[in-house]
Amino acid sequence: MQTKLWIAVMALGLGSTAQAQRAVIPGVSFNGLNVEVVVPRDEQTSFRGSWSGISGDGSVDSDALSANASIKLSHLGGFVDYYPTPGSGFFLTGGLVLNNNSLEFVGRTLAGNATTTGNTTIATVPGDSSLTVSLTGDTNTGTTTLDFDGGSYIIEPDEVYGSDGKFYLVHAGTLYEYSTRAAAEDAVTTDGSPPDAELDPDTGDPKRDTAANFLNGITEDVRIRTDITWDSNVAPYVGMGYRNYFAERWVFNVQGGILLASGLDADVSANCVGDSASCNIASAEINTEVAQLRADIDETLSDLPSFWPVLSIGVGFTF
Repeated sequence: MQTKLWIAVMALGLGSTAQAQRAVIPGVSFNGLNVEVVVPRDEQTSFRGSWSGISGDGSVDSDALSANASIKLSHLGGFVDYYPTPGSGFFLTGGLVLNNNSLEFVGRTLAGNATTTGNTTIATVPGDSSLTVSLTGDTNTGTTTLDFDGGSYIIEPDEVYGSDGKFYLVHAGTLYEYSTRAAAEDAVTTDGSPPDAELDPDTGDPKRDTAANFLNGITEDVRIRTDITWDSNVAPYVGMGYRNYFAERWVFNVQGGILLASGLDADVSANCVGDSASCNIASAEINTEVAQLRADIDETLSDLPSFWPVLSIGVGFTF
């Protein structure tokens, strides 16, 4: 069996290299499935159009992270193939490629189980004790310090958050909810004492939440989305290949080259799930962290080479 397979491969490689003919060549490449159409101009030149693409998605769920990712690669190209020696099968090629490549990643951390010691509440991402989010309430001034893994932000007790029938004050790490902005503004205190809580009309209980629930809302209800694309949708391509016509109507084709891309660009954004009070209140702080994350990703992408390797192989038929 191995001997027969070797003979078949040798037949493709050493078979007839008859004059180029029009051909349709399906195959596979680094970019997924590949289809090419070859139209000869003369014995040394052929025009070639190609499409290649692949798409897929997946998810990651662990104790620390829940994320969905999708990737899309799509290339549409036009090329000129030049045979330095007519009839040899070897050709040089160049052209332009219109690409529609993208990588999308949407994830959230699963901190949960925030613990409170004194006036400080800490949520630590499982499996990574160094990644923490914390709230520290100052009972003297009513301010709340929100710490994102080393970056600290102050939430003032007299700042009203929210809209559409849900308004909030944050006092010393505790979240207070009000049905109107006026009610929230009337509850603001200036001497460091807690504001008067609005009562729930159904239960009669004060409408307030603990620092632990407030913090878990920030870590679990924020979705971070990252989209990575090329700076330009058009890129030049140069390469070389070998094309062999055999058995009257069949053709074998293999080629490799480099797509001279213009670099990668990242778009990072954050949004809350539903009307989560916690992450809406901390939206300014979250956006600051997202801006830093975007800068870190851009720095990483700038270190990557600005080219894309291409390798394809296929067997097709003439027409």
